[in-house]
Amino acid sequence: MYKQWLKDLIAIPSPSGGEEAVAAYLAAWAKPYEVHQDAGNVMVRLPGKNPRRALILHAHMDVVPPGDPARWTTPPYVADERDGKIFGSGASDDKAGIAVCMAVAAAQTEQPPVDLWLVWVVCEETDASGSIAFAAWFKQHHQDRYDEVGAVIFESTESRWLEYEAKGSLFLKVTTEGGSGHGAMKDKLGTSAITHMAEAVRLVDVLEAGWRDKGLDQPTALVTSVRAGDPAVPNKLEPTCELVVDMRTTSAMHDGAIDELRGTLAGIPHQVDVLSACPPGYTAPDAPFIQAFERVLPGVEKQRSFASNDQFAFTGLGVPAFVFGPGCQHAIHRPNEYVEVASLERSVAIVTQFLQDWGTHG
Repeated sequence: MYKQWLKDLIAIPSPSGGEEAVAAYLAAWAKPYEVHQDAGNVMVRLPGKNPRRALILHAHMDVVPPGDPARWTTPPYVADERDGKIFGSGASDDKAGIAVCMAVAAAQTEQPPVDLWLVWVVCEETDASGSIAFAAWFKQHHQDRYDEVGAVIFESTESRWLEYEAKGSLFLKVTTEGGSGHGAMKDKLGTSAITHMAEAVRLVDVLEAGWRDKGLDQPTALVTSVRAGDPAVPNKLEPTCELVVDMRTTSAMHDGAIDELRGTLAGIPHQVDVLSACPPGYTAPDAPFIQAFERVLPGVEKQRSFASNDQFAFTGLGVPAFVFGPGCQHAIHRPNEYVEVASLERSVAIVTQFLQDWGTHG
């Protein structure tokens, strides 16, 4: 059934901020269980034999827009199964994770050993507001009832490795200022905001290189968009230019990264605005919760994530959490996104076994 659930989910568009239809589908599916909804999130509880312990399975409902449909072999919202893969928008990131959550719950033919929470959140791809809201809700209403809680965050590890540390994220808008006026009056306009921005783009790369020279563990700073002027008015120079920087930070430099950017751009008329900010997440790779997963998957490789995710929302509560899931990193955020069926099946089997093992033995 989980393949069909995944195909159903792919058929429902759910861009960040527009997850209502997927949330309604999941809430309807979960009617046999205890269902909660808050801040757009859907939370489902299966009461366990030991009500003092809980395992949270977490996945996000939002997807990045599929882009130009012409770049897809098949329509992005029509799931297509071929060559051992299921193709469609969000197939790997993160609707396969949702389907695994559903399958693990459905596999409980009797009461699970501990409380099992299925947590499906909004806006992971933008500002993590869904998981931030869930963490506040869980802390207020449920956390005190438990002596022990652990979380598995479904992201793309091909069901082969786990990630114990996630980078922080800073999405920043930089606005430069310069001369403006009629395009034919170049010698009277002064340095344009666009020229300043070209230098700012170069300096962002200089900032990243400086972090690496300090030996920091692969933080990144990438300009993801630049905007200035209006193509419909080609003879007018606007006084401002905007870019967006996607920074992925480590714990050693996260808190000072914005000030470092401002310092790097000090010679350019500019302003930095924070679009969203999330700290790094971390669970010690030798933590008992991760060691318990290693009993189920001996020799599993443990990595730091190349990106950020919602791990911080759990570790901020003192809840150990790691990332694991069926998605393929090479397929996400691209046309013809897919998940391998074999990876989907592995995740269901491994996480179902982990629930039983950790729930029984700790």
